[in-house]
Amino acid sequence: MKPLSPRFALAVIALAAVAAFFCFSPRVTLPVVLAMALPALKESGAILDPRQGESRAIKLEARLRDPGEAGREQRKKVAALTDAEKLQLKYSWEFWARPNQLLPPATVDWQTWLIMAGRGFGKTRTGAEAVRVWARGGKFKLINIIAPTSDDARDVCVEGESGILAICPRVERPEYHRSLRKLTWPNGATSLIFTADEPERLRGKQHEKLWCDELAAWRYLGDAWDQAMLGLRLGDNPQCVVTTTPKPLKEVKALSAEATTYLTRGTTYENRQNLAKAFYSRIIVKYEGTRLGRQELNAELLEDRPGALWTLRLIDDARIKSPEKFWQEIFPKLIRVVGAIDPAVTSNEDSDETGIIFVGVDGQSPPHFYPFDDRSNIYTPDGWGKAAVAGYHQHQCDRLVGETNNGGEMVEATLRHVDPNVSYIGVHASRGKITRAEPISALYEQGRVHHVGTLGTLEDQMCDYDPVTATFSPDRMDALVWAMTELSESSNELAVIEALKAGKNTAALVERPPVVTVKAAAPVGEKPTGCPACGSTLVSTVAGGQRRCAQCAHQWGEVVRPNTGFNRVNVGRGR
Repeated sequence: MKPLSPRFALAVIALAAVAAFFCFSPRVTLPVVLAMALPALKESGAILDPRQGESRAIKLEARLRDPGEAGREQRKKVAALTDAEKLQLKYSWEFWARPNQLLPPATVDWQTWLIMAGRGFGKTRTGAEAVRVWARGGKFKLINIIAPTSDDARDVCVEGESGILAICPRVERPEYHRSLRKLTWPNGATSLIFTADEPERLRGKQHEKLWCDELAAWRYLGDAWDQAMLGLRLGDNPQCVVTTTPKPLKEVKALSAEATTYLTRGTTYENRQNLAKAFYSRIIVKYEGTRLGRQELNAELLEDRPGALWTLRLIDDARIKSPEKFWQEIFPKLIRVVGAIDPAVTSNEDSDETGIIFVGVDGQSPPHFYPFDDRSNIYTPDGWGKAAVAGYHQHQCDRLVGETNNGGEMVEATLRHVDPNVSYIGVHASRGKITRAEPISALYEQGRVHHVGTLGTLEDQMCDYDPVTATFSPDRMDALVWAMTELSESSNELAVIEALKAGKNTAALVERPPVVTVKAAAPVGEKPTGCPACGSTLVSTVAGGQRRCAQCAHQWGEVVRPNTGFNRVNVGRGR
């Protein structure tokens, strides 16, 4: 029998102590005992951060408000500060930080400081200040940064309100070389800037110290994290600070259970004094009291929701984790690629997002599907139109699909304002979300849908969507369903699945011949062919050379697309 680890033994001792207290305190019930003890047992692998309390700045503010003699003396001292002392105080992180935002004590042996905290906790500031402390000391020469995307690295980690350039006084501020993705500190230290979207750039790179921001949002988390850890090998004590909102990803779970991890948890509420009232009220109104709020506000590591149509494990089991494999081996063989748009009706900060998802299908029998790009965000109509059309051209899409329930003809008009040659079809939701989504979830259960990398926010919506109790608008999920439906209908997938669920004979459906691509419009002077969908002869030629039916709005035929450099197979595309 293996001996117990020291931390597990301490957890058992803690449980015994709490149980003993329970025996002598009738007010403490057994559920309370378990609630106090189980977290220690579940996270006994990591070193749990015990530090709590307010910052020195908050404590000083309270003393300054004291109407008594002590308060008057404190106010005199503050008023007597010189300009140099005030400037020093402005940039003193030890003064402004809460205890759990400072680097772990030197007496603790750790390799990774994992900060899993809610929105607005101050994660970015904490990570940036850790980099500043390491660089300021002069002992470390290579202190690198990894962000989810290049935009995040620039706009959040370096140039953001809590980024490195903003928190450093002039004498400490590094020089930012944007084109080189590098920071050069006054004492000669260097910070190379990487993105998790490009895990291959991390191959062979070495680090003394490392800041990994929003780990759970890394698209290629497995590859990027492995490369980062392989490079964390310089110096006598290589260490890494990880700042992230918690998500139930296996890499995050594994990291939070490692014996060399110093685990700090925090909530949005801890930093309320420093948050703008508008931000705080907006986030609280949106998330408080919801299951997702437990993750976004309280930083709980949630498991799958009972009743949801998807689970993270269902998605993860079929995930393509290597971007090179998809773009080099799979993408050129896709026979159809579509982008789907679920437009929002407003574009202010409290609006729903406009869902924009791109999905491809291959030529296997039965076919497999590949959601590979999520461009959803809060846009103006012109903004989402440009984003959708840009993805349409970049990925050589066969068609854009738009939900017309909210926007009606506005969706097509917006897209054609950006590019009159875009191939588009509007779809109207005549059935409920659950009716549309269930056949798509069945394709996931068959292991035939492969997310390319981590599509974090989309997957959150999917795994949190219970069609019975949901009160939110799953915009990204809706766009995914529309894209998958468009691709599935051309291969007769949904008809087969729905027939199987109803217990009907599917032989006739399976034997039904595949959809054949309709050729381009007849040359000028020849009689145009009828609509292949309804047979109507009321057809016209639209921009790009396609045909459009005035009776049923069906659009078909080859469209001329610009050459974007990809060499994707151009066969079997039924439009």
